[in-house]
Amino acid sequence: MRLWTERGIALIFYFASQTETKVRYTLPARVLAFFISNTCPGPSLKIQFYPMNTELLGFADPISSWSHFLGAFAGFIGTYFLIKRAHGNPWRIFSLCVYSFTVVFLFSMSATFHLLPRETLGRHVLVRLDHAGIWCLIAGTFTPIHSILFRGAWRWLALLFIWVVAITGMVLEVVFFTSFPEWLALSFFLGLGWIGFLTRYQFLKSYPKHSSKYLLYGAFAYTFGAIADFNRWFIVWPTYFGYHEFFHIMILIAAASHWAFIYKWANHPISDRFICDVHILSNGWYMLSSPNDNISFKSQSLEDLKEKATAEIQKRFHHRFHFEIIFRYFNEEHLVFDRK
Repeated sequence: MRLWTERGIALIFYFASQTETKVRYTLPARVLAFFISNTCPGPSLKIQFYPMNTELLGFADPISSWSHFLGAFAGFIGTYFLIKRAHGNPWRIFSLCVYSFTVVFLFSMSATFHLLPRETLGRHVLVRLDHAGIWCLIAGTFTPIHSILFRGAWRWLALLFIWVVAITGMVLEVVFFTSFPEWLALSFFLGLGWIGFLTRYQFLKSYPKHSSKYLLYGAFAYTFGAIADFNRWFIVWPTYFGYHEFFHIMILIAAASHWAFIYKWANHPISDRFICDVHILSNGWYMLSSPNDNISFKSQSLEDLKEKATAEIQKRFHHRFHFEIIFRYFNEEHLVFDRK
């Protein structure tokens, strides 16, 4: 009798998951269904839990899709402002472009995945790209922070470790997607992301007078949203705004917080020494240029040139950060050959 009762409850959960009207699954119900499906003798039943969405305007999961299309668009537009703030420095531009690409990639893959109808080939492909985008965004967010703000091992070894772990995790999850448990993926995502606690520690150690609040806001938003989605919390508007939509909103808030932090520091010098090349021209003028930043001045007075360069550097970079300004002088000389 007990055996048939357990199988009957499992069948109820199974057939409920196949109906057009999605059922609200609480955490106890999920635990019960998981326990029954894994302990009952006989054929195993795969219990599926879908977000409670109704197709709207051709979107399978409208709010999830629209919210992340908005995130992809905002990330694409934000790329321009990040590059502009980099002031022409190649290394800053590269690291910011890597970060921006991962932002746009994640949001666009997620938005397209939630656009497609369930149980289609495209959706099965996009869900893997969606999870690949999560790995990329985690590593991509670390990239400009460690590339621009830190030096030595905290720049190179930290980024090497983070990207190796991210790429390894991404490949394993994509290849073994159907057998990769949700709790294991969540643990890896949060574990790799919270390596950022060490990033924050080093940031406060290197820049003690500056705030890291946006790093914390983003970390807490990512974490809370992921845990809420895993536990199926917060059904705001049945059939339209469930736990997964709440998760998407938290992802937007977290990404915006980290973007704000990165934008603030996007113009920071990548070295503790700021090098300026001063060319002494044959006509008596002085021309200054920086090999790493888009700075150029011309003046008839060397002192005036130094004052302009110092003022521009202080204007561009954080006023509390003190670094060494080095002027390298090059004397221009014209040689005339008499062809006789």
